[in-house]
Amino acid sequence: MKVSNCPNLVELRSGGPEEKKIVISTCPNLKKLELFYDSPLTELDLSGAPNLEMLQVSDKSKLNSLDLSNNKKLKSLNVEKSGLNKITNIKHLTELKSLNISDTDIDSGLEYLPESVEEFKCNSYGRENAKVKTIQKIYKHFNQDLKKLKESSSTQQWLSENCPENTKCKLLQYSQKLTAL
Repeated sequence: MKVSNCPNLVELRSGGPEEKKIVISTCPNLKKLELFYDSPLTELDLSGAPNLEMLQVSDKSKLNSLDLSNNKKLKSLNVEKSGLNKITNIKHLTELKSLNISDTDIDSGLEYLPESVEEFKCNSYGRENAKVKTIQKIYKHFNQDLKKLKESSSTQQWLSENCPENTKCKLLQYSQKLTAL
């Protein structure tokens, strides 16, 4: 699906099993985008929506990564229950207030969250094998305080030791490591 040359479009809500690729181009006033797919959504191009403030992508999409480099005005991002494992350029989202990565495969990158984030959700309650469990456990260790978590060098050390790239996280050692922190 391609949505282009819609300068008056402010809000778009879409869903269905047929879309694999969605491209939003030349939609400068689009503020709210909600995408609900139970299927093959694998590509989402938001470069044509520079004033996007709210994005929701969920319901088991197959989207692996999300590039938000052209969406600096984003205030709310909800990718709960998506197949997402990477959000690029999130540190430049200085207006982001709310982030929900629950039941995703995102397992790192908390150090890149902008200071503006006030509400953060990283639960794992629907998918037993969701990689977000790594972040959830660390977040709970820091009493759900993002500032403390981001400031802690021990968090990054623990992640480096237990979650090297392309391997499974050693969650069983998590509780042992935390007692040493």
